[in-house]
Amino acid sequence: MTTAPGSPATCVDIHETFATIMARMSAAKPDIMQRHTTLLEQRYDLRNQPAQSVTMSRGKPVQGGVRVKLPSGMTWEKRKSSAPYFC
Repeated sequence: MTTAPGSPATCVDIHETFATIMARMSAAKPDIMQRHTTLLEQRYDLRNQPAQSVTMSRGKPVQGGVRVKLPSGMTWEKRKSSAPYFC
């Protein structure tokens, strides 16, 4: 395989064995998962509140209501009048 200088494939320089990398990443996973869960809980309402009489195909419940949490000090009226945000 030929790669151009500076491409991601030419930047890989691994100095650890696969087993070492796997052990390090496995040990880090619980902390990463906890941080991610905390972030999701800050931004979204994750309660299980299915909408009444609404289901997906095969009967899976659809969650009802607004799921996103607005930042402190933000209201839906302020949000509506602000410029769109695109990542």
